[in-house]
This record gives sequence, C-alpha cells and structure tokens, in this order.
Amino acid sequence: MGTLGLKTSWYPVETLRFSSQVSALLITNQPLTDFALFKRLWDHSAFHICADGGANRLFDAVKSWHPDEKLCLEDYLPEEICGDLDSIRPNVREFYESHGVKTTCMPSQEESDFTKCLRRIEIRKETSQIDVLVLGGLGGRTDQAFSQIHHLYMATRDPELLSGQMFLFSERNITFVLQKGVNQIHTPRSSGFLTENIGIIPVGCPAIITTKGLEWDVKDWSTSFGGKISTSNHIRADKIEVETDEMVLFTVERTKTFPV
Repeated sequence: MGTLGLKTSWYPVETLRFSSQVSALLITNQPLTDFALFKRLWDHSAFHICADGGANRLFDAVKSWHPDEKLCLEDYLPEEICGDLDSIRPNVREFYESHGVKTTCMPSQEESDFTKCLRRIEIRKETSQIDVLVLGGLGGRTDQAFSQIHHLYMATRDPELLSGQMFLFSERNITFVLQKGVNQIHTPRSSGFLTENIGIIPVGCPAIITTKGLEWDVKDWSTSFGGKISTSNHIRADKIEVETDEMVLFTVERTKTFPV
C-alpha cells in the first residue's frame, strides 16, 4: 500500500482497566448519563478539565447520581474549567471557584471551547506526552456529533493540540482516529469491556485500507462516503490491524456493563 512502514499501537481497553498518570479527562457540554463510565475515566485520569458548559453537566450529573450532593460534588472537583465561559451557570462557577477550581476565560471566538481545553492540557501536562479521554456524546444533535468528530481529526493533525492519543467515549462506543500506516488495535476479547462490533469510517477523505483480525477482512479496499464503508464488522482476534493510506475513524462498541 506504500504507507512508509509507519506503525501505531492503540489500547482503548486500557483506559478503562487501569489508572494512568499520562491521561487527562475532558468533559464536554454533553449530558453525563453513565456513572460507571464517568467514574472509571475520572479515577483513571491524572488531570480533569471541563469545557465551559461541561461544568454544568458535571455539577448536575453528580447531584443526580448521589443524594448527599455536597459531599459528592466535593469528591469530583476538576482542576480547571476553560472556555469563553458564556455557558457555565453563575451558581456552578461560584461553587467550583469557592473550592479552588481554576477558571480560565479565553474569549476568542476563533477557537472552540474544546480546542481551548486541549491547549490548556498541553500547557499543564507534567509529562512529554499526555493522552486525552473525551467524555461526550454522539447520540444528540447531529451538528454537535460532527463537531466532536471534527475535533478528533483536527487534534490528531496538530501536535500543538495533542501530544499523545485521543479517545472519545460516547454512549456506547470508543472512537478514535487511526493514523496513516499500520494501526495495531489491541482488543482483548476476554476483557469484558468490548463487544465484537466495530466500524472504520473514511470521514476526512477516501482511503484505501487493508485489515486483519476482523470477520470480513479486506485488502487494498477503497472506502469512501458515497462508495463502500466498513460498518457492522466484527472483531475476531485480540489484536486487529488496519493499514490505511489516509486517516480514518475507528469505532468499537463498549459492553453495557463493566466487569468487576
């Protein structure tokens, strides 16, 4: 395929299994409905940041999940809230600021709150690279869903925004952008975190892909919107491989519940 021997390894399950000192959790302005997912990502991240109205989502979700709201709200304090701060409610901002949470107002309308948070993560990181776990949603407004996919692509192309890898956690899926070259995606089937369902979506432009470890593998296969795309494919190995000449979106379904 002529991908110059580039190889990238991905471990989406590890973000749910183990804590990491090189992961940041970015909470977007999307409803938080899955406490088990939220708690795992929160506990497994070293840094937590809300994108403007994401602070409202965090505040409201924690209150709805636990009756002792004051105690639990204090248990989930982000390190920072960032954006133009036109969406965060005054009472939410007052609560977090009174508990030492940094609020960073970046009024420019040339960048989204999502992008501003990525810049703040890079500034505050304590390691050379940091992965970003995005807690968002793809099942609400279509324009907002595409906005999140856009940010995945944009950040992947810009090392000033993203020094590590980025995973988007939505209602039932883990989604990320595969790099040009060979991508080895570790999908341990016995882990209990993933179902067999995956998709490979050529969002940015047409691509030619070769896969290994799927029920319906392809070789030098042209994929594009308006042409052919690989959706509803199935994992058949603990490590699958996708070789591509262009960046493509990869999504894998999570299980409804996590193993103990």
